[in-house]
Amino acid sequence: IPGWTGSPNGEIQSAPTISAVDAQDGRYYAELDTNKNSTIYQDVMLDAGKYLLSFWYSPRVPASGNPSASTNDMTFAVGSLLSGSVNGAPNAAFPHKVWTEVTSLFTVGTAGTYRLSFSGAGAQDERNGCGDCGALIDNISISAVPLPASALFLLAGIGGLGALRARRRAVA
Repeated sequence: IPGWTGSPNGEIQSAPTISAVDAQDGRYYAELDTNKNSTIYQDVMLDAGKYLLSFWYSPRVPASGNPSASTNDMTFAVGSLLSGSVNGAPNAAFPHKVWTEVTSLFTVGTAGTYRLSFSGAGAQDERNGCGDCGALIDNISISAVPLPASALFLLAGIGGLGALRARRRAVA
């Protein structure tokens, strides 16, 4: 997929190739553990401000049918600004064959280029048929979070007070 790099053994799946899981959006989704944990990443340019990372996650149903919870773990990061994980799936929050949105807020203090990455982190016990029990992800986005209206009013009020003070000084 243009813009993404992966290593090792990551796969792009077309819906519905794995356990009747359709893509959350479009036709394709990534699997972060085919036989070994893998990572996909891309470098993104971000200005200073608040952002929301959003992606959709589903734990893969193992080919062996073993519902082991430790094989679908994954981590995500935006440089050193954000790190998180999805652990212990499948569970009530992340059931098999169901896409669940995962979101996380983060702040960029200095504009620059940051690495957005997703990595499989589950068990890799291929002897028990769980080498193919990876985390599935789809529909990844990073969006700027606008200031709430109350913050804009506060900034406008502070600016107005500064202008009033400057005017009083000019009159004096």
